[in-house]
Amino acid sequence: CAASAQAVSDAVVLAGWWPMIIDGGGQYGVAQAIRTAVAQAATVIVTIDANCKGLEVQYDEVALSETPVIALGGDDDCEPQRFAAVTRWTPDLAVGMRQTIVGELQADYAYGRIGGAVKALVLKVASDPTTTKISDSFAAKLKKLGAGEVAQTLELTAAEIADKTFTSKVVDAAKSSGANAIIVPADEWLTTGGLAAAIAGDPKTAKLVVVGYGGTAAALDLIRSGKPGLTGTVGQAFDWMGWGAVDAIV
Repeated sequence: CAASAQAVSDAVVLAGWWPMIIDGGGQYGVAQAIRTAVAQAATVIVTIDANCKGLEVQYDEVALSETPVIALGGDDDCEPQRFAAVTRWTPDLAVGMRQTIVGELQADYAYGRIGGAVKALVLKVASDPTTTKISDSFAAKLKKLGAGEVAQTLELTAAEIADKTFTSKVVDAAKSSGANAIIVPADEWLTTGGLAAAIAGDPKTAKLVVVGYGGTAAALDLIRSGKPGLTGTVGQAFDWMGWGAVDAIV
């Protein structure tokens, strides 16, 4: 989200406009961020990775202010629809397919890297549809490949991730489940969240294959270093998506 937001900001400046970035920090935070944007008399709002459903009231308030909304990575799943435009990976790829494809690619990579039966510890936040869809897709593709099993699905909370207490929980689960791979739905959990360091710091988990999602600069640097904690990731073009949102505004 931060990388895409910065790309939007940079493109907006080049267009001669004034950007304002508001950190939503999740669905409920996004609701407040939308209201803040309206209060600040924004002429256009770009939301990042936030679906419409659950935010109908806020988007109705936006409609009253006649402010167009551009969705970057989110899905206009309300009836009637509220978004003026949606930035997709490709024009013919539905937004909801992104997480499905991510999970499938994580399964492909884990199977190819391990070269045998995968025994995966899969992480997700139960209340977050993005991480849930990725984990479900991973499990389905692994089963389709006949490439192993999900040894354990570990449900975490947003609070545990925010205060970084989840790292020890993940390391303990990896050891007790006998996993040979850890599937993580966000690179930030591994880098700024401290999970990669925690995995690398325990001799029993340092040797595990760890697959992330995002392709952030910090994650790619860690992969290139060859150090334990992150083996591979499913990348996406955060900058491109940000620029695409500004193209939609124009």
